[in-house]
Amino acid sequence: MISVLVGIFIIIPLREIKPEYAVIASILLGVYLLLQVMPVVGDVLGFTSDLMSSNIGNHSFTILYKAVGASFLCQYISELCRDCGLESVASKTEMFGKVYLTSLCVPLIDKILDTINVF
Repeated sequence: MISVLVGIFIIIPLREIKPEYAVIASILLGVYLLLQVMPVVGDVLGFTSDLMSSNIGNHSFTILYKAVGASFLCQYISELCRDCGLESVASKTEMFGKVYLTSLCVPLIDKILDTINVF
């Protein structure tokens, strides 16, 4: 977390002097944070792949992977757009993410309804 504070203390004054460099520094800080989170994500993916091999429902976990990845990606891109001052693009990115996540949920809802109909 100290590296994040150092990055913030570099980016804030850089916005006043050279805004274009501040955007690049912000992107680099975001990439650095993503790389720091990767070991934790690897542990979670290992756990869920163990669950997938136990025949709980491979299709459901595939949808879960896609949904989590899409939500993180849309959030990151929308925040990046806000950092660049593109508020309208950020809101459209969030809207696209919501529509995409909704479309991913349709097979799960169908599966739940089929399970309910069995009972």
